[in-house]
Amino acid sequence: MIKYTIFKNIFDNKTDKILEHQDFDSFEKLLYDLSKRKLKSKKDAVLISPAVYKKDTTRANDNVIEWSQWCCVDVDDFEFKGDLKDELLTRFSHLRFVCYSTASSKTNAPKFRLVFPVRNNVPNDRIRKFWFALQSELGELGDKQTKDLSRMYYIPAKYDRAFNFIFSNNNGSAIDPDELMFKHPMPEKTNLNLDAFDVAANNLETWVDVLQVRNGKIKNRDHFQMEVQDFHDKRQILSSFIKTYYLKNDYPPNEIIVDNFPYDKEDIEKFLKIKYSKNIKISKPERGSKKEIIQFLSKNLNRWVEYRENRVNQNEEAAKLSLFDIKKQLELKKNPELIECFDISHIQGTSVVASMVVFSNGKPDKSKYRRFELKNSQKNDDYSALKEIFQRRLKRLENEEILPDLMLVDGGKGQLTATYQELKKSKFKNIQIASIAKQREEIFLPENKESIILKNGSYGKHMIQRIRDEAHRFAVEYHRKKRSKKMISSELDSISGIGPKKKKALIQFFGSVKNIRNSTVEELAKVKIINTKDAKRIKDSIN
Repeated sequence: MIKYTIFKNIFDNKTDKILEHQDFDSFEKLLYDLSKRKLKSKKDAVLISPAVYKKDTTRANDNVIEWSQWCCVDVDDFEFKGDLKDELLTRFSHLRFVCYSTASSKTNAPKFRLVFPVRNNVPNDRIRKFWFALQSELGELGDKQTKDLSRMYYIPAKYDRAFNFIFSNNNGSAIDPDELMFKHPMPEKTNLNLDAFDVAANNLETWVDVLQVRNGKIKNRDHFQMEVQDFHDKRQILSSFIKTYYLKNDYPPNEIIVDNFPYDKEDIEKFLKIKYSKNIKISKPERGSKKEIIQFLSKNLNRWVEYRENRVNQNEEAAKLSLFDIKKQLELKKNPELIECFDISHIQGTSVVASMVVFSNGKPDKSKYRRFELKNSQKNDDYSALKEIFQRRLKRLENEEILPDLMLVDGGKGQLTATYQELKKSKFKNIQIASIAKQREEIFLPENKESIILKNGSYGKHMIQRIRDEAHRFAVEYHRKKRSKKMISSELDSISGIGPKKKKALIQFFGSVKNIRNSTVEELAKVKIINTKDAKRIKDSIN
Protein backbone atom coordinates (compact mmCIF):
# COMPACT_ATOMS: atom_id res chain seq x y z
CA MET A 1 0.00 0.00 0.00
CA ILE A 2 1.45 3.38 -1.09
CA LYS A 3 0.56 6.27 1.23
CA TYR A 4 1.49 9.93 1.04
CA THR A 5 0.79 12.98 3.15
CA ILE A 6 -0.29 16.19 1.41
CA PHE A 7 0.75 19.72 2.44
CA LYS A 8 -0.73 22.83 0.82
CA ASN A 9 2.58 24.74 1.14
CA ILE A 10 5.96 24.62 2.90
CA PHE A 11 4.46 26.28 5.98
CA ASP A 12 1.63 23.76 6.34
CA ASN A 13 2.08 21.83 9.57
CA LYS A 14 -1.06 19.70 9.49
CA THR A 15 -0.58 15.99 8.85
CA ASP A 16 -4.14 14.76 8.48
CA LYS A 17 -4.36 14.77 4.67
CA ILE A 18 -3.29 11.22 3.79
CA LEU A 19 -4.09 9.46 0.52
CA GLU A 20 -3.50 5.85 -0.48
CA HIS A 21 -2.79 3.86 -3.62
CA GLN A 22 -3.05 0.12 -3.92
CA ASP A 23 0.28 -0.18 -5.69
CA PHE A 24 3.09 1.86 -7.24
CA ASP A 25 1.51 1.60 -10.71
CA SER A 26 -1.42 3.78 -9.65
CA PHE A 27 0.91 6.16 -7.78
CA GLU A 28 3.03 6.50 -10.91
CA LYS A 29 -0.10 7.28 -12.93
CA LEU A 30 -0.92 10.04 -10.44
CA LEU A 31 2.52 11.59 -10.94
CA TYR A 32 2.07 11.53 -14.72
CA ASP A 33 -1.41 13.09 -14.44
CA LEU A 34 -0.07 15.84 -12.18
CA SER A 35 2.80 16.54 -14.60
CA LYS A 36 0.24 17.67 -17.23
CA ARG A 37 -1.11 20.49 -15.02
CA LYS A 38 0.12 23.98 -15.84
CA LEU A 39 1.41 26.02 -12.90
CA LYS A 40 3.14 29.40 -12.82
CA SER A 41 5.60 28.43 -10.10
CA LYS A 42 6.10 26.02 -7.23
CA LYS A 43 4.29 28.52 -4.99
CA ASP A 44 1.10 27.28 -6.65
CA ALA A 45 1.92 23.60 -6.05
CA VAL A 46 1.13 21.34 -3.13
CA LEU A 47 3.77 19.10 -1.56
CA ILE A 48 3.76 15.40 -0.80
CA SER A 49 5.76 13.29 1.61
CA PRO A 50 6.33 9.53 2.06
CA ALA A 51 6.07 10.11 5.82
CA VAL A 52 3.06 8.79 7.73
CA TYR A 53 2.45 10.61 11.03
CA LYS A 54 0.90 9.88 14.41
CA LYS A 55 -2.74 10.93 14.49
CA ASP A 56 -3.52 14.54 15.41
CA THR A 57 0.10 15.66 15.41
CA THR A 58 2.25 18.14 13.51
CA ARG A 59 4.96 17.80 10.87
CA ALA A 60 7.88 16.98 13.12
CA ASN A 61 10.47 14.22 12.90
CA ASP A 62 9.42 12.74 16.26
CA ASN A 63 5.86 12.32 14.98
CA VAL A 64 6.84 10.27 11.91
CA ILE A 65 5.73 6.66 12.19
CA GLU A 66 7.26 5.41 8.94
CA TRP A 67 7.96 6.01 5.25
CA SER A 68 5.28 4.25 3.24
CA GLN A 69 6.79 2.17 0.43
CA TRP A 70 8.30 5.01 -1.58
CA CYS A 71 11.06 7.58 -1.34
CA CYS A 72 12.25 10.58 -3.31
CA VAL A 73 15.65 12.10 -4.06
CA ASP A 74 16.38 15.65 -5.24
CA VAL A 75 19.04 16.08 -7.94
CA ASP A 76 20.11 19.69 -8.42
CA ASP A 77 23.79 20.04 -9.24
CA PHE A 78 24.87 16.84 -10.97
CA GLU A 79 26.50 17.35 -14.38
CA PHE A 80 25.52 14.82 -17.02
CA LYS A 81 27.93 13.96 -19.84
CA GLY A 82 25.30 12.90 -22.35
CA ASP A 83 21.56 12.51 -22.62
CA LEU A 84 19.92 12.74 -19.18
CA LYS A 85 17.32 10.06 -19.84
CA ASP A 86 19.78 7.60 -21.36
CA GLU A 87 22.25 8.06 -18.53
CA LEU A 88 19.67 7.57 -15.79
CA LEU A 89 18.12 4.53 -17.48
CA THR A 90 21.59 3.03 -17.83
CA ARG A 91 22.82 3.97 -14.37
CA PHE A 92 19.72 2.70 -12.57
CA SER A 93 18.52 0.01 -14.97
CA HIS A 94 18.11 -2.38 -12.01
CA LEU A 95 15.76 -0.03 -10.14
CA ARG A 96 12.23 1.02 -10.95
CA PHE A 97 11.78 4.80 -10.77
CA VAL A 98 9.91 7.86 -11.99
CA CYS A 99 11.94 10.93 -12.89
CA TYR A 100 10.24 14.32 -13.07
CA SER A 101 11.56 17.86 -13.45
CA THR A 102 11.32 20.60 -10.85
CA ALA A 103 10.21 24.20 -11.22
CA SER A 104 13.83 25.44 -11.37
CA SER A 105 14.87 22.97 -14.11
CA LYS A 106 16.60 24.55 -17.12
CA THR A 107 17.62 23.07 -20.47
CA ASN A 108 21.32 23.54 -19.75
CA ALA A 109 20.92 22.58 -16.08
CA PRO A 110 18.17 19.98 -15.61
CA LYS A 111 16.91 19.62 -12.05
CA PHE A 112 14.65 16.78 -11.11
CA ARG A 113 13.40 14.27 -8.59
CA LEU A 114 13.74 10.50 -8.61
CA VAL A 115 10.86 8.61 -7.03
CA PHE A 116 11.61 4.99 -6.10
CA PRO A 117 9.17 2.32 -4.92
CA VAL A 118 10.28 0.63 -1.69
CA ARG A 119 9.40 -2.99 -1.04
CA ASN A 120 8.49 -2.51 2.63
CA ASN A 121 7.58 0.36 4.93
CA VAL A 122 10.60 1.89 6.67
CA PRO A 123 9.94 2.52 10.40
CA ASN A 124 10.95 5.75 12.13
CA ASP A 125 14.04 4.35 13.86
CA ARG A 126 15.46 3.06 10.55
CA ILE A 127 14.75 5.95 8.19
CA ARG A 128 18.11 7.67 8.69
CA LYS A 129 19.93 4.38 8.17
CA PHE A 130 17.87 3.73 5.04
CA TRP A 131 18.52 7.26 3.76
CA PHE A 132 22.26 6.83 4.32
CA ALA A 133 22.18 3.51 2.46
CA LEU A 134 20.19 5.01 -0.43
CA GLN A 135 22.57 7.96 -0.80
CA SER A 136 25.54 5.57 -0.68
CA GLU A 137 23.94 3.55 -3.47
CA LEU A 138 23.28 6.65 -5.59
CA GLY A 139 26.80 7.99 -5.06
CA GLU A 140 27.37 11.65 -5.96
CA LEU A 141 23.98 12.02 -7.61
CA GLY A 142 21.58 12.95 -4.84
CA ASP A 143 21.04 15.40 -2.03
CA LYS A 144 23.01 14.26 1.03
CA GLN A 145 20.53 15.59 3.63
CA THR A 146 20.00 12.77 6.15
CA LYS A 147 18.30 14.41 9.14
CA ASP A 148 14.79 15.32 8.06
CA LEU A 149 12.41 12.35 8.45
CA SER A 150 9.46 14.55 7.48
CA ARG A 151 10.81 15.67 4.12
CA MET A 152 8.25 16.80 1.55
CA TYR A 153 8.47 17.39 -2.19
CA TYR A 154 6.68 19.63 -4.67
CA ILE A 155 4.46 17.70 -7.05
CA PRO A 156 5.32 17.41 -10.77
CA ALA A 157 3.72 19.97 -13.09
CA LYS A 158 4.28 22.00 -16.25
CA TYR A 159 5.93 25.01 -14.67
CA ASP A 160 6.27 28.28 -16.56
CA ARG A 161 9.77 28.95 -17.96
CA ALA A 162 11.02 25.56 -16.77
CA PHE A 163 12.52 22.63 -18.69
CA ASN A 164 9.68 20.16 -18.04
CA PHE A 165 9.93 16.38 -18.45
CA ILE A 166 8.86 13.09 -16.91
CA PHE A 167 9.89 9.51 -17.71
CA SER A 168 10.07 6.12 -16.00
CA ASN A 169 11.98 2.88 -15.78
CA ASN A 170 9.46 0.08 -15.36
CA ASN A 171 11.90 -2.75 -16.00
CA GLY A 172 13.70 -2.41 -12.67
CA SER A 173 12.61 -3.62 -9.26
CA ALA A 174 11.54 -1.89 -6.07
CA ILE A 175 14.22 -1.08 -3.50
CA ASP A 176 14.54 -3.68 -0.77
CA PRO A 177 15.33 -1.51 2.29
CA ASP A 178 16.78 -4.38 4.33
CA GLU A 179 19.04 -5.43 1.49
CA LEU A 180 20.14 -1.86 0.87
CA MET A 181 20.91 -1.18 4.54
CA PHE A 182 22.84 -4.42 4.72
CA LYS A 183 24.85 -3.39 1.67
CA HIS A 184 25.54 0.14 3.02
CA PRO A 185 25.42 0.03 6.84
CA MET A 186 25.71 3.39 8.59
CA PRO A 187 28.68 3.26 10.99
CA GLU A 188 28.94 5.00 14.31
CA LYS A 189 30.46 8.48 14.28
CA THR A 190 34.09 9.01 15.25
CA ASN A 191 36.25 12.02 16.00
CA LEU A 192 38.76 11.21 13.30
CA ASN A 193 39.61 12.62 9.86
CA LEU A 194 40.60 9.71 7.65
CA ASP A 195 39.84 7.33 4.79
CA ALA A 196 39.73 3.60 5.46
CA PHE A 197 40.22 0.97 2.72
CA ASP A 198 39.60 -2.76 2.73
CA VAL A 199 39.47 -5.56 0.16
CA ALA A 200 37.39 -8.74 0.12
CA ALA A 201 36.63 -11.37 -2.50
CA ASN A 202 34.72 -14.53 -3.21
CA ASN A 203 35.25 -16.97 -6.08
CA LEU A 204 33.44 -14.67 -8.45
CA GLU A 205 34.04 -11.05 -7.47
CA THR A 206 36.50 -8.72 -5.80
CA TRP A 207 35.36 -5.59 -3.94
CA VAL A 208 37.09 -2.58 -2.37
CA ASP A 209 35.32 -0.63 0.38
CA VAL A 210 36.12 3.00 1.20
CA LEU A 211 34.91 4.72 4.35
CA GLN A 212 35.33 8.52 4.47
CA VAL A 213 35.40 10.33 7.81
CA ARG A 214 35.60 14.12 7.73
CA ASN A 215 35.45 16.46 10.72
CA GLY A 216 34.31 13.65 12.99
CA LYS A 217 31.39 12.63 10.74
CA ILE A 218 30.88 9.74 8.37
CA LYS A 219 30.80 11.46 4.97
CA ASN A 220 30.41 8.43 2.73
CA ARG A 221 30.94 4.71 2.30
CA ASP A 222 31.33 3.19 -1.15
CA HIS A 223 31.64 -0.27 -2.68
CA PHE A 224 33.82 -0.65 -5.79
CA GLN A 225 33.80 -3.87 -7.79
CA MET A 226 37.20 -4.67 -9.26
CA GLU A 227 38.05 -6.45 -12.50
CA VAL A 228 41.09 -8.42 -11.42
CA GLN A 229 42.49 -11.86 -12.02
CA ASP A 230 44.25 -12.46 -8.73
CA PHE A 231 41.41 -12.20 -6.25
CA HIS A 232 43.42 -12.77 -3.14
CA ASP A 233 46.40 -10.43 -3.45
CA LYS A 234 44.93 -7.61 -1.35
CA ARG A 235 48.15 -5.62 -1.37
CA GLN A 236 48.33 -5.52 -5.16
CA ILE A 237 44.66 -4.57 -5.45
CA LEU A 238 45.15 -1.68 -3.00
CA SER A 239 48.26 -0.55 -4.89
CA SER A 240 46.34 -0.16 -8.12
CA PHE A 241 43.16 1.19 -6.53
CA ILE A 242 44.28 3.86 -4.04
CA LYS A 243 46.22 6.07 -6.46
CA THR A 244 43.40 5.88 -9.02
CA TYR A 245 40.88 6.77 -6.32
CA TYR A 246 42.70 9.98 -5.35
CA LEU A 247 43.29 11.15 -8.90
CA LYS A 248 39.70 12.44 -8.93
CA ASN A 249 39.30 13.22 -5.23
CA ASP A 250 39.78 16.83 -4.14
CA TYR A 251 39.02 16.31 -0.42
CA PRO A 252 41.95 14.45 1.08
CA PRO A 253 42.00 12.96 4.59
CA ASN A 254 44.68 13.53 7.18
CA GLU A 255 45.42 9.82 7.21
CA ILE A 256 44.70 6.60 5.32
CA ILE A 257 44.21 3.38 7.28
CA VAL A 258 44.30 -0.15 5.84
CA ASP A 259 44.37 -3.74 7.02
CA ASN A 260 47.05 -4.62 4.46
CA PHE A 261 49.75 -2.25 3.22
CA PRO A 262 49.80 -1.70 -0.56
CA TYR A 263 53.04 -2.83 -2.20
CA ASP A 264 54.05 0.70 -3.26
CA LYS A 265 53.06 2.41 0.00
CA GLU A 266 55.93 4.94 -0.11
CA ASP A 267 55.30 5.87 -3.75
CA ILE A 268 51.61 6.44 -3.02
CA GLU A 269 52.48 8.67 -0.05
CA LYS A 270 54.80 10.71 -2.30
CA PHE A 271 52.08 11.01 -4.94
CA LEU A 272 49.60 12.24 -2.30
CA LYS A 273 52.09 14.80 -0.98
CA ILE A 274 52.53 16.24 -4.47
CA LYS A 275 48.81 16.32 -5.24
CA TYR A 276 47.61 17.77 -1.92
CA SER A 277 50.77 19.56 -0.66
CA LYS A 278 50.61 17.77 2.68
CA ASN A 279 51.82 14.54 4.24
CA ILE A 280 49.18 11.80 4.23
CA LYS A 281 50.50 8.65 5.86
CA ILE A 282 49.18 5.16 5.19
CA SER A 283 49.01 3.23 8.45
CA LYS A 284 47.87 -0.14 9.69
CA PRO A 285 46.30 0.40 13.13
CA GLU A 286 46.85 -2.29 15.75
CA ARG A 287 44.54 -1.01 18.49
CA GLY A 288 42.08 1.70 19.48
CA SER A 289 39.31 3.42 17.50
CA LYS A 290 41.17 3.20 14.17
CA LYS A 291 41.49 -0.56 14.56
CA GLU A 292 37.78 -0.72 15.33
CA ILE A 293 37.00 1.19 12.12
CA ILE A 294 39.03 -1.28 10.06
CA GLN A 295 37.35 -4.20 11.82
CA PHE A 296 33.94 -2.65 11.19
CA LEU A 297 34.76 -2.08 7.52
CA SER A 298 36.16 -5.58 7.10
CA LYS A 299 33.22 -7.24 8.85
CA ASN A 300 30.59 -5.47 6.77
CA LEU A 301 32.50 -5.85 3.52
CA ASN A 302 32.88 -9.58 4.08
CA ARG A 303 29.17 -9.80 4.87
CA TRP A 304 28.43 -7.99 1.64
CA VAL A 305 30.70 -10.27 -0.40
CA GLU A 306 29.15 -13.32 1.28
CA TYR A 307 25.69 -11.95 0.52
CA ARG A 308 26.67 -11.48 -3.13
CA GLU A 309 27.98 -15.03 -3.34
CA ASN A 310 24.86 -16.46 -1.67
CA ARG A 311 22.69 -14.52 -4.06
CA VAL A 312 24.58 -16.07 -6.98
CA ASN A 313 24.30 -19.51 -5.42
CA GLN A 314 20.55 -19.05 -5.15
CA ASN A 315 20.53 -18.89 -8.93
CA GLU A 316 22.19 -22.29 -9.33
CA GLU A 317 18.87 -23.85 -10.24
CA ALA A 318 18.44 -21.30 -13.04
CA ALA A 319 21.99 -22.14 -14.22
CA LYS A 320 21.11 -25.86 -14.35
CA LEU A 321 18.00 -25.08 -16.38
CA SER A 322 20.12 -22.92 -18.73
CA LEU A 323 22.66 -25.68 -19.35
CA PHE A 324 19.92 -28.22 -19.95
CA ASP A 325 18.26 -25.81 -22.37
CA ILE A 326 21.55 -25.30 -24.27
CA LYS A 327 21.96 -29.08 -24.51
CA LYS A 328 18.42 -29.44 -25.82
CA GLN A 329 18.49 -26.60 -28.37
CA LEU A 330 21.98 -27.44 -29.70
CA GLU A 331 21.32 -31.19 -29.51
CA LEU A 332 24.41 -31.87 -27.43
CA LYS A 333 25.14 -35.26 -25.84
CA LYS A 334 25.35 -33.81 -22.30
CA ASN A 335 24.89 -30.60 -20.36
CA PRO A 336 27.81 -28.27 -21.19
CA GLU A 337 29.04 -27.90 -17.60
CA LEU A 338 32.37 -26.44 -18.74
CA ILE A 339 32.15 -23.82 -21.52
CA GLU A 340 35.03 -21.85 -23.02
CA CYS A 341 34.32 -18.79 -25.16
CA PHE A 342 36.78 -16.93 -27.42
CA ASP A 343 36.75 -13.38 -28.81
CA ILE A 344 39.09 -11.17 -30.87
CA SER A 345 39.63 -7.44 -30.33
CA HIS A 346 41.57 -4.97 -32.50
CA ILE A 347 41.28 -1.63 -34.27
CA GLN A 348 42.06 -1.85 -37.98
CA GLY A 349 44.36 -4.74 -37.35
CA THR A 350 46.50 -3.04 -34.67
CA SER A 351 47.19 -4.41 -31.19
CA VAL A 352 45.34 -7.64 -31.96
CA VAL A 353 44.42 -9.51 -28.77
CA ALA A 354 42.11 -12.36 -27.87
CA SER A 355 40.31 -13.54 -24.78
CA MET A 356 39.10 -16.84 -23.39
CA VAL A 357 36.53 -16.87 -20.62
CA VAL A 358 35.39 -19.98 -18.80
CA PHE A 359 31.98 -20.75 -17.32
CA SER A 360 31.76 -23.68 -14.95
CA ASN A 361 28.24 -24.93 -14.19
CA GLY A 362 26.81 -21.72 -15.55
CA LYS A 363 29.03 -19.39 -13.51
CA PRO A 364 32.17 -17.47 -14.56
CA ASP A 365 35.40 -19.05 -13.35
CA LYS A 366 37.72 -16.05 -13.56
CA SER A 367 40.73 -18.00 -12.31
CA LYS A 368 40.72 -19.81 -15.67
CA TYR A 369 40.32 -16.75 -17.87
CA ARG A 370 43.13 -16.30 -20.40
CA ARG A 371 44.38 -13.47 -22.59
CA PHE A 372 46.33 -13.92 -25.81
CA GLU A 373 48.59 -11.41 -27.48
CA LEU A 374 48.62 -12.40 -31.16
CA LYS A 375 51.89 -12.02 -33.06
CA ASN A 376 51.72 -14.35 -36.02
CA SER A 377 48.28 -13.46 -37.34
CA GLN A 378 47.80 -11.15 -40.30
CA LYS A 379 46.25 -7.73 -39.80
CA ASN A 380 42.47 -7.54 -40.21
CA ASP A 381 42.25 -11.32 -40.38
CA ASP A 382 40.03 -12.70 -37.62
CA TYR A 383 40.23 -16.18 -39.12
CA SER A 384 44.00 -16.25 -38.87
CA ALA A 385 43.84 -14.89 -35.31
CA LEU A 386 41.32 -17.53 -34.23
CA LYS A 387 43.43 -20.28 -35.78
CA GLU A 388 46.44 -19.09 -33.81
CA ILE A 389 44.68 -18.98 -30.43
CA PHE A 390 43.05 -22.36 -31.04
CA GLN A 391 46.42 -23.90 -31.87
CA ARG A 392 47.79 -22.55 -28.62
CA ARG A 393 44.72 -23.48 -26.60
CA LEU A 394 44.55 -27.06 -27.95
CA LYS A 395 48.24 -27.58 -27.25
CA ARG A 396 47.68 -26.49 -23.65
CA LEU A 397 44.70 -28.83 -23.31
CA GLU A 398 47.09 -31.76 -23.71
CA ASN A 399 48.30 -31.08 -20.17
CA GLU A 400 44.86 -30.55 -18.62
CA GLU A 401 42.75 -33.29 -17.07
CA ILE A 402 39.33 -31.66 -17.48
CA LEU A 403 38.26 -30.80 -21.02
CA PRO A 404 35.60 -28.29 -22.04
CA ASP A 405 32.19 -29.64 -23.02
CA LEU A 406 31.60 -26.75 -25.42
CA MET A 407 33.92 -24.26 -27.11
CA LEU A 408 32.11 -21.09 -28.24
CA VAL A 409 33.48 -18.63 -30.78
CA ASP A 410 32.21 -15.08 -31.19
CA GLY A 411 31.45 -14.87 -34.91
CA GLY A 412 29.68 -16.48 -37.83
CA LYS A 413 30.18 -19.46 -40.09
CA GLY A 414 33.64 -18.34 -41.29
CA GLN A 415 34.97 -18.08 -37.72
CA LEU A 416 33.51 -21.50 -36.94
CA THR A 417 35.16 -23.08 -40.00
CA ALA A 418 38.57 -21.63 -39.09
CA THR A 419 38.49 -22.98 -35.54
CA TYR A 420 36.88 -26.31 -36.46
CA GLN A 421 39.74 -27.03 -38.87
CA GLU A 422 42.21 -26.72 -36.01
CA LEU A 423 40.04 -28.89 -33.76
CA LYS A 424 39.91 -31.68 -36.39
CA LYS A 425 43.73 -31.68 -36.59
CA SER A 426 44.00 -32.27 -32.83
CA LYS A 427 43.21 -35.26 -30.65
CA PHE A 428 40.19 -33.45 -29.22
CA LYS A 429 37.84 -34.08 -32.14
CA ASN A 430 34.99 -34.99 -29.77
CA ILE A 431 34.79 -31.56 -28.14
CA GLN A 432 31.68 -29.77 -29.34
CA ILE A 433 32.33 -26.41 -30.97
CA ALA A 434 29.91 -23.66 -32.04
CA SER A 435 29.89 -19.99 -33.02
CA ILE A 436 27.41 -17.24 -32.21
CA ALA A 437 26.78 -14.37 -34.62
CA LYS A 438 25.66 -11.04 -33.13
CA GLN A 439 23.35 -9.84 -35.89
CA ARG A 440 20.57 -12.41 -35.44
CA GLU A 441 22.01 -14.23 -32.43
CA GLU A 442 22.48 -17.29 -34.66
CA ILE A 443 24.28 -20.42 -33.53
CA PHE A 444 26.38 -22.28 -36.12
CA LEU A 445 27.44 -25.91 -35.67
CA PRO A 446 30.05 -27.68 -37.86
CA GLU A 447 27.76 -30.40 -39.24
CA ASN A 448 24.64 -28.24 -39.66
CA LYS A 449 23.92 -26.45 -42.93
CA GLU A 450 21.34 -24.22 -41.30
CA SER A 451 21.93 -22.00 -38.30
CA ILE A 452 20.04 -22.41 -35.02
CA ILE A 453 18.01 -19.48 -33.74
CA LEU A 454 17.71 -19.81 -29.98
CA LYS A 455 14.25 -19.24 -28.58
CA ASN A 456 13.63 -15.70 -27.38
CA GLY A 457 13.48 -15.48 -23.61
CA SER A 458 14.85 -18.99 -23.15
CA TYR A 459 17.29 -19.87 -20.37
CA GLY A 460 19.78 -21.15 -22.94
CA LYS A 461 19.78 -17.98 -25.07
CA HIS A 462 20.28 -15.79 -22.02
CA MET A 463 23.22 -17.93 -20.83
CA ILE A 464 25.00 -18.01 -24.21
CA GLN A 465 24.57 -14.25 -24.65
CA ARG A 466 25.98 -13.68 -21.18
CA ILE A 467 29.02 -15.85 -21.92
CA ARG A 468 29.60 -14.18 -25.31
CA ASP A 469 29.30 -10.69 -23.81
CA GLU A 470 31.74 -11.56 -21.02
CA ALA A 471 34.32 -12.78 -23.56
CA HIS A 472 33.88 -9.56 -25.51
CA ARG A 473 34.24 -7.41 -22.38
CA PHE A 474 37.38 -9.26 -21.32
CA ALA A 475 38.98 -8.92 -24.78
CA VAL A 476 38.12 -5.21 -25.10
CA GLU A 477 39.46 -4.51 -21.60
CA TYR A 478 42.79 -6.15 -22.51
CA HIS A 479 42.90 -4.28 -25.81
CA ARG A 480 42.39 -0.94 -24.06
CA LYS A 481 45.26 -1.69 -21.70
CA LYS A 482 47.49 -2.58 -24.61
CA ARG A 483 46.58 0.60 -26.48
CA SER A 484 47.09 2.67 -23.34
CA LYS A 485 50.53 1.18 -22.72
CA LYS A 486 51.42 1.73 -26.35
CA MET A 487 50.35 5.37 -26.21
CA ILE A 488 52.27 5.91 -23.00
CA SER A 489 55.36 4.26 -24.42
CA SER A 490 55.26 6.23 -27.65
CA GLU A 491 55.00 9.57 -25.84
CA LEU A 492 57.73 8.87 -23.29
CA ASP A 493 59.97 6.98 -25.70
CA SER A 494 60.43 10.15 -27.72
CA ILE A 495 62.24 11.84 -24.83
CA SER A 496 66.04 11.63 -25.09
CA GLY A 497 67.73 10.11 -22.05
CA ILE A 498 64.55 8.55 -20.59
CA GLY A 499 65.02 4.80 -20.77
CA PRO A 500 62.73 1.93 -19.68
CA LYS A 501 63.61 2.19 -15.95
CA LYS A 502 62.98 5.92 -15.74
CA LYS A 503 59.81 5.60 -17.79
CA LYS A 504 58.52 2.87 -15.46
CA ALA A 505 59.38 4.94 -12.38
CA LEU A 506 57.50 7.95 -13.77
CA ILE A 507 54.37 5.97 -14.54
CA GLN A 508 54.44 4.22 -11.14
CA PHE A 509 54.83 7.54 -9.36
CA PHE A 510 52.35 9.69 -11.28
CA GLY A 511 49.94 7.05 -12.60
CA SER A 512 49.50 8.49 -16.11
CA VAL A 513 51.13 10.65 -18.79
CA LYS A 514 48.49 13.30 -18.11
CA ASN A 515 49.67 13.64 -14.49
CA ILE A 516 53.29 13.76 -15.68
CA ARG A 517 52.40 16.51 -18.16
CA ASN A 518 50.65 18.54 -15.44
CA SER A 519 53.56 18.24 -12.98
CA THR A 520 56.22 20.87 -12.35
CA VAL A 521 59.96 20.33 -12.80
CA GLU A 522 60.34 20.20 -9.01
CA GLU A 523 57.64 17.53 -8.71
CA LEU A 524 59.17 15.44 -11.50
CA ALA A 525 62.57 15.59 -9.82
CA LYS A 526 61.11 13.99 -6.68
CA VAL A 527 61.00 10.63 -8.47
CA LYS A 528 63.99 8.64 -7.18
CA ILE A 529 65.93 8.13 -10.42
CA ILE A 530 64.89 11.39 -12.10
CA ASN A 531 67.31 14.30 -11.64
CA THR A 532 66.64 17.98 -12.33
CA LYS A 533 68.16 17.75 -15.81
CA ASP A 534 65.86 14.81 -16.66
CA ALA A 535 62.89 16.67 -15.24
CA LYS A 536 63.50 19.74 -17.43
CA ARG A 537 63.95 17.54 -20.49
CA ILE A 538 60.65 15.73 -19.76
CA LYS A 539 58.80 18.99 -19.16
CA ASP A 540 60.06 20.50 -22.41
CA SER A 541 59.25 17.39 -24.45
CA ILE A 542 55.66 16.54 -23.44
CA ASN A 543 54.16 19.99 -22.91
